[in-house]
Amino acid sequence: MENYEIKHLIERVKKANCKQLDLSNKDITELPEEIGELTDVETLDLSFNHISKLPDSIAKMTNLKELFLMRNCVTSLPEDIGKLRNLKSLDVSYNPIKSLPAQMGDLVNLQTFDASFCLLHSIPPEMVNLQKITRIHFDENPIDCPPLKVIRRGWNAIKYFLTERGKGNTESTTTVVTIH
Repeated sequence: MENYEIKHLIERVKKANCKQLDLSNKDITELPEEIGELTDVETLDLSFNHISKLPDSIAKMTNLKELFLMRNCVTSLPEDIGKLRNLKSLDVSYNPIKSLPAQMGDLVNLQTFDASFCLLHSIPPEMVNLQKITRIHFDENPIDCPPLKVIRRGWNAIKYFLTERGKGNTESTTTVVTIH
């Protein structure tokens, strides 16, 4: 899908006040900044494309609840991702992402996060703020901080490690963490 086609589609979606936009499997290599104008969209599926970078304007999509980026070429998430305070589900699996921005900790409503099959070496300490997480996946990443033995024990162990052995809130919740 060409950039001009995406811009035309964005205009149509904006006028129709659509809540969902599925741009998966469209051979997209780049998203225009205009994507940020879709403030009514709650679900955005960009999976199975060739996107290497998200525009900073994506942070303006303040009603976004679900963002699917799996199987792209994304190397990093914008620092302003933390402005997506309504985000409940984020899937960035199968992308060559090497690190996550500290602002991930600002996604206070995030419940599901999948970063499987990325290139992550560490989990930002700010992620301890994600108190609503129920499912988090870091499968097949070369993570060395926290150590693999900590990650295998689950989200509460990760939070404990990241808050320097219990100096923060390690409130117990039922959380599924997978890593292989």
